[in-house]
Amino acid sequence: MTTLTALAPTSERRVPSSHEDASFHQDPSSPAPPATRPLQVAFVNNMPDAAFCTTERQFCRLLQCTGTDILMRPYVLPSIPRKPVLSNYIQEHYSNLDELWDSAPDALIVTGANPHTSMLSEERYWRDLCGVLSWG
Repeated sequence: MTTLTALAPTSERRVPSSHEDASFHQDPSSPAPPATRPLQVAFVNNMPDAAFCTTERQFCRLLQCTGTDILMRPYVLPSIPRKPVLSNYIQEHYSNLDELWDSAPDALIVTGANPHTSMLSEERYWRDLCGVLSWG
C-alpha cells in the first residue's frame, strides 16, 4: 500500500500514484520509462474546521487512486475565520492565497464552504471566492 508523503515546508504535497510500486516488478533489462513532470494541482480547502483535515485526506486519497504522479499545493481563503489549532496547521502546511495568482497549476480543486447568510454575495469569503473562480 502506498502512503501519502508529509507536507514539505513549501506547502506542496506529493501524492504518490497507486501504481508507483509497479516498477519494482519491472524486468531489469527493459529501459526505464521516460521521466514526466507530476501533475500540479492547486487545492483550495474552504471546508469548516470540523471537516477541514478529513476533506484534505479524502482528496489526497482520491488523487492517489488516479495512478498519476501528482503534486498538490493546498490553499485556503483567508477570509474564513478559523480556530487557533487549525490556524496553526494552516500556517504550517498551506500556502498563502496570493501565491496562487502567480502559479500555473494543471488543475484547480475548490471545496465548498458553509453559508452563514441568506445571500452568498454577503458572505465574508465571497470576494476571495470570486477571485479564485475568476482566476481559474
